[in-house]
Amino acid sequence: MVVEDIFSLQKYPKSGITLGKVTGIILLAGYQVDVPVTEVPVREAKQVLTGNGNASKMQLERAVRHFLNLTTPIKPYHASDAIGLALIGLFRYKGI
Repeated sequence: MVVEDIFSLQKYPKSGITLGKVTGIILLAGYQVDVPVTEVPVREAKQVLTGNGNASKMQLERAVRHFLNLTTPIKPYHASDAIGLALIGLFRYKGI
């Protein structure tokens, strides 16, 4: 399982706390069923998928769409983020 590493913006500190709680539950769930879990930092995911660690949400969505040979935009951007993490899992761990 590939999970986006948590981050927090200074102007939204409560979001970081909430993300930490949710990510902790996801990591625990993976551990409990013996599923290997890898956390990928946001910038690293963007670098792998777009070639630019500072890519925008729109650029990331286009890159994911390109990998999947889709013409219809993927909405919302959270969906393309999740698909992008799944693609990284395939790129890195498909032999497991």
